[in-house]
Amino acid sequence: IVGGKYEIKYTTTGHITDESGWDAAEYSIILNTNTSPGNLETYNVTGLLFNLTYYFAVKTADEVPNWSSLSSTASAMAADLTAPGAPSLLTALNVDPDQGGEIYIEWTVSSDDGSGQNDVNGYRIYRATYSDDTSYDLMNTLSPGTTYYFDSTVSCGTTYYYKVAAYDNSYETASEIKSAYSIDELAPAAPINVIASNPGDGASLEVSWTANTEADLNGYYLYRSSESATEDFIKINGLIANDTDYYRDTYSLEVETSYWYKIQSVDTNSNISDFSQADKSVCIVNDSPDAFGLLQPLADATTAWLKIGFDWQTATDPNSGAGDYVRYELWYSSYSNFAAKQFETDITTSMFTLAGDIQDNTTWWWKVMAYDLYDGIRWSDTTRLFWTNVINDTPTVFGLSVPSDG
Repeated sequence: IVGGKYEIKYTTTGHITDESGWDAAEYSIILNTNTSPGNLETYNVTGLLFNLTYYFAVKTADEVPNWSSLSSTASAMAADLTAPGAPSLLTALNVDPDQGGEIYIEWTVSSDDGSGQNDVNGYRIYRATYSDDTSYDLMNTLSPGTTYYFDSTVSCGTTYYYKVAAYDNSYETASEIKSAYSIDELAPAAPINVIASNPGDGASLEVSWTANTEADLNGYYLYRSSESATEDFIKINGLIANDTDYYRDTYSLEVETSYWYKIQSVDTNSNISDFSQADKSVCIVNDSPDAFGLLQPLADATTAWLKIGFDWQTATDPNSGAGDYVRYELWYSSYSNFAAKQFETDITTSMFTLAGDIQDNTTWWWKVMAYDLYDGIRWSDTTRLFWTNVINDTPTVFGLSVPSDG
């Protein structure tokens, strides 16, 4: 038929089964061509949406035109043979300031998201913990048009590798890979209610505070100054355990000296708090050893030996804490004013025996001094004398005076 034509109508809403369906079809193509009855005719319909079912029907006409009745309906789905354009992964970053545990990633959308083939169904977020991983874990699926994602399932200090894939009904195309790791940048709170006090042992100070409650708390640093509440602080300890709210300071303390303390808290990622605001000054006071008496040799005794053993009561220190102790110094002399004394020092017990003999047939005076680490001094409550008379010498020669000879 010379001057004939075909009309192809198609729709996505259902089969074209009658003239009303034909008239309601959304799309129409008119083909002007010579037709031959019984020939197989073909035509490629373009511009269809992928993975969507279309319903087709055909009519033919002669040159008048006289139109034929409606053909049967055929259906087909347009196959998607082209993968979407890859998104471009712009960045993967730690989120700050926070306590870690989150990474932010951002990308530009696929060229087929809202333009191009316009068939992007969404984006898939993939993650691995090694750069050479052959398989990545799917973390989430996001809607078309999305350009960022917060990954809140990460551990601090671990490096993660990310890629983002755009996908349609048939394919997906992944971005390049970027890495990031999460950092805890949020310091714990400064300790509160810091109190320094003197326990009365003369050798230490006590510092207490209200314990922090952060889950990642690692411990505390303690600082001390003997100058003021604001100057010349030094750290005097290693890390104090996180379950501690008390510290006993025995480090190089000096008597009659005021000290100020402040504390910092530190977490498991080495974030350090501000200094505590509750600094407190205290003073160490050292007391002399308590009074004590002499025991041996007894007062006014005469000894039968020259290697003398001395014995006295133990002197106690009211400040008998760690680092404070009592030592003794023994004085003995043949002069009551100890003008020419002999002495033994750094005696650790309340008795001492001389290494050598002292002079015989002599009156001796003796006393003991107790002293502590911080120069507290206490003398024995008495000074005693004794005699040495080991060898009893014959009296010296003497003469008669009265009456005289004659």
